[in-house]
Amino acid sequence: MKTKLLIVYESADGSKALPVATVDSPALLLSAARQAIDTKRSEAEGLNRVDSNLGMIAQEEANRLERTLAALIPELGREMGCRSLTTPALAM
Repeated sequence: MKTKLLIVYESADGSKALPVATVDSPALLLSAARQAIDTKRSEAEGLNRVDSNLGMIAQEEANRLERTLAALIPELGREMGCRSLTTPALAM
């Protein structure tokens, strides 16, 4: 399986997306995957401060994203092999 990074231009109102280029760089793909996971985890932490139930749901979404990306990106999967595929739920 080959995984690439797609660069997309999105219209200002978000109604249209135009693929502009693909990038075939394992290092860049791994970096983007890590950033996406970190962003989801940060969003979950923010939601948890407002509502613990929403925070728990968002944390599970971050876990699912991490598992999915680990399955698609071998390097990320190897990194995760050193630790659990899920992180503990946010403290309530």
